[in-house]
Amino acid sequence: MKSDLEVESAVCAVCMTSESEPVYTVIEHEYPDTTDYEFHIHRCSTCGLWFLNPRPASSELSTIYPPNYFAFSLAEKGVEAQRLNGKRISDVFEASRIKRVLEKYLNRVPKSVLDVGCGDGTDLDLFRKSFGDGLQTCGIEPSESAAKLAINRGHQVEIGMFPGLYFRKGRFDVIWSKHVIEHVASPREFLVASRDLLHEDGIIVLDTPNADSPLRRLFGKHWGGWHTPRHWYLFDPATITLLAQQCGLSVVKIYQMPIQTFWIWGLHSLLFQRHRSFADRYFNPSTVATSGGITLALLILFQTCELVGKAMFGKTSQMRIVLRHAEG
Repeated sequence: MKSDLEVESAVCAVCMTSESEPVYTVIEHEYPDTTDYEFHIHRCSTCGLWFLNPRPASSELSTIYPPNYFAFSLAEKGVEAQRLNGKRISDVFEASRIKRVLEKYLNRVPKSVLDVGCGDGTDLDLFRKSFGDGLQTCGIEPSESAAKLAINRGHQVEIGMFPGLYFRKGRFDVIWSKHVIEHVASPREFLVASRDLLHEDGIIVLDTPNADSPLRRLFGKHWGGWHTPRHWYLFDPATITLLAQQCGLSVVKIYQMPIQTFWIWGLHSLLFQRHRSFADRYFNPSTVATSGGITLALLILFQTCELVGKAMFGKTSQMRIVLRHAEG
């Protein structure tokens, strides 16, 4: 465990200023053997964007993403094992959602897709299932083990960070990215690089936490969407729209999407300090993506809670944002 974690100051990704107020003080509870550093979640005084300040330096990425990080575990356990958990069950419905979004906003059959943070290639498989083997499926993935799985499934995958890898400008009809933008040091650079790779009539589809969700208000500092210290910027519909406009993009639709894992992570945070053994047994963040049994039952329960919240408030803990090139 590191107490002397190297950190760096952060600014609002929208306003590019340091004018903000600390709202929550949080500790790492998901992988507590990594660091005991106390982190502060700030909110921009101008636009309301939430961000971690200070945040771990880039030299500490191997510290805050330990070998047992849940996304790495998915790749190591293999594709068949992953299908036993709630996340993979929800993927059964993702193919139809993908097809509906593209039919509505792309208005043609895509020829190419880039998945930024493609993992083991599951979503690229769903794209291929929806649009045929003629679709060029490409990905970027920092985890070598996950990328190799995607490559073995027939996708063209570059191992590394985004932005930073070369692709021809204007190449892709669809740029797809699920829960990546909140992890990066510069969401602005992320969106600009995505825009540059996008065909003139293409679309970008991003999934990211919604900091304006009922669950965030209910759980406060214990909200699972903070995912401290790995989520560095947390958006809501207003702040992601502002940033997109600054990057030459326009938001054409924001879907409110249920996400069960933030309930698991939030309850773990709430119980961790006083009831750690109970929290680790029933709400373990590092195994939620691959556990069955009671964890699967809880995921179904929390999925229902998210849908009830959406019906009551029109909001969930996750947004799916559709963007395209700004006109003019």
